[in-house]
Amino acid sequence: MNESRANLYQTLAEALAEPPEWLALPVSEWPLFEAVRQIAPESEAARQAVGAMMEISEETLEQRQNRYAALFAGPNRPQIWIYESGALHGRLFSEITLDVAQWYRSAGINIVGAELPDHASLELAFLAHLSAADQEDFSRFENDFLQRHVLRWLPELGRSLVSSQDMVYAPIGRLLADWLEEINPCQPVPRTQEAPRPSRYVPTIHPEQVDDCILCGFCSQVCPANALVVRENQQVTILQLSARLCVGCGKCLPVCEPNILRMEKITPGEELTAERKTLRKSSRAVCKACGQPLISQAELEYMAIRLGHPAWLELCQDCRPGFF
Repeated sequence: MNESRANLYQTLAEALAEPPEWLALPVSEWPLFEAVRQIAPESEAARQAVGAMMEISEETLEQRQNRYAALFAGPNRPQIWIYESGALHGRLFSEITLDVAQWYRSAGINIVGAELPDHASLELAFLAHLSAADQEDFSRFENDFLQRHVLRWLPELGRSLVSSQDMVYAPIGRLLADWLEEINPCQPVPRTQEAPRPSRYVPTIHPEQVDDCILCGFCSQVCPANALVVRENQQVTILQLSARLCVGCGKCLPVCEPNILRMEKITPGEELTAERKTLRKSSRAVCKACGQPLISQAELEYMAIRLGHPAWLELCQDCRPGFF
């Protein structure tokens, strides 16, 4: 049953993404139809969907794409939100988006691509991943993710698709709504009630490698949540982390030149304060000629090694012309 459920989640995910080529095939050749057919003996929702989907006529892929765009795209507010943040808050990006990304990260998944993590297709693909893993921990993870995110909006997305009366997406929407309600006969968790959160991961530097940080600031530049910041005054340069803001996306790791950033697990019960933690601190270098502050000593030493210790490196821009 786990494999059948995973196949259904995955093919629903594909159907609700930008229309795949198989959506232009006869319905009997759809991977989604095969997934529904396989699970039908154990699912009333799937049995109902078999008949409804057989009524879908063939069209070109371009016609399918036009249907998708009419429902989910548009220069302003779409007819139907296909993002959880949009469905619940009426905007494309919110704290929901970041929370969903953290769930993916906690399961060891990195989302690559331009799509936001709370898109319906990605949440369903995530459920497919969890369902396919025959592990008790993943089963609990799946149930928690259903309660915290999926069941709060995807059944309503399905009903909205039914109301659209679209030849293609109305039957898919009914399957989505009926299936999710069938596997969870209880009422969805109220939005005001907090479901258990997964463990979180935040970047850190091992104490023995702190001096290897060159304070280049690339990690802070790619941080989408402003959790990593480089602060500087006349005396020091510091790299700080706000664990409260960190979404655990891991984007800072591949841009770290000395490759010393690591993701550290924070247990759900661990207190996350608003205070920023200093990961690296270095005094500012000063111009040997005029005494004006330069870059951090850490970055200066790194550049000196890379450039062969040129004497002009320890001079400010104003004093360098006189050196030459």
